[in-house]
Amino acid sequence: MTIESYKPQTADEISALEIYLRLLDACNEQDAHKFGHLFSGTAYLIGFDGTQMIGQSQVEGALKKIFANHNTGKYKAKVRDIRHLDRHCLLLFAITGIIPTGGNLIDPTKIAFQSMVVCKSSAGWFIELFQNTPAEFQGRPDEIEVFTNELMELV
Repeated sequence: MTIESYKPQTADEISALEIYLRLLDACNEQDAHKFGHLFSGTAYLIGFDGTQMIGQSQVEGALKKIFANHNTGKYKAKVRDIRHLDRHCLLLFAITGIIPTGGNLIDPTKIAFQSMVVCKSSAGWFIELFQNTPAEFQGRPDEIEVFTNELMELV
């Protein structure tokens, strides 16, 4: 997993970045259990195709099906920002791309913006919201090219 990131300034920002990296690693390893257990029991996830899941068990179950039926490739990501929303809740914003299995280039049709809210509880840090939004830039192929080239620097 290659990531070029915003440089965390606080221990909480480091925790948010670590959770995001574990999320991408779980996806790259196609490990639905590891992926799902990063979420709280009441978390929301909105997938690349608009699929909505609530809580660890739905997230894990949906990812098991995805990983069983699709080779999802490998994520490359750049974290753009991490900011506090509250004392123990943070928002992370990133841009990602996927290198298809067997390929060595970012697929420009799989560029996405990801938003993640993580909150600390007595049990630790958990994802409360994760949204993966395709960056289609309809009618603006030059913008797709800019982001694809930026992510290709990580390859």
